[in-house]
Amino acid sequence: MKQEELLKQVYDYFDNIKKPFDQRGKITTLRCALQMIEDGLSWKDIKDQLGKYF
Repeated sequence: MKQEELLKQVYDYFDNIKKPFDQRGKITTLRCALQMIEDGLSWKDIKDQLGKYF
């Protein structure tokens, strides 16, 4: 999957989360997601990791 597609998946995932989190948490989580994309993880792996934050 291309990086652009993964970024869209991450954006959609965050957009669908109903649990609010503060600005610092949002930035930290986005940084982690971007790092996982750069590391070449699949969407399933990224989603599993992000699920640990929520």
